[in-house]
Amino acid sequence: MGGITLPGAAQTYGGLTPGGASVSRPFTFTANGICGDSLMAVLQLQDGGNSLGLVTNFIAMGKPTSATNNFSNSSALTIPDFGAASTYPSPINVTGLSGNATRVTATLFGLSHTSPSDLEILLVGPGGQTVLLMSDAGDGVPISNVTLTFDDLKWR
Repeated sequence: MGGITLPGAAQTYGGLTPGGASVSRPFTFTANGICGDSLMAVLQLQDGGNSLGLVTNFIAMGKPTSATNNFSNSSALTIPDFGAASTYPSPINVTGLSGNATRVTATLFGLSHTSPSDLEILLVGPGGQTVLLMSDAGDGVPISNVTLTFDDLKWR
């Protein structure tokens, strides 16, 4: 359950005294997931034939790397009141990475527009995957020299 398969055999701890010494036994399982996933281990507790209920433990899978890679397009874009931006699409080439990303951010620096609600900001992945970062936002209030960051960590 929750990314855990092939649990080891049930463990018998013998009689436990409330407030007494702790007891432990080795237990094995196979974790299915990627680095950074949170696994859910559900243990069923019993006293002989009497069920004492379930205990759920969340276990972090691996240790996410703390490496940060920055990729950018430093070319300024002119965004007219009507039509596409001066450089559309505006590519950012991401190279030299392996494995799965555990966090992605997209930051727009110095964003200015008389009506940001006209902006449609779309991020396209290498396989054609898309996510609409912003659309019809701002209620027509002009913005000037704004730094705007979209961070997927806040949505997990």
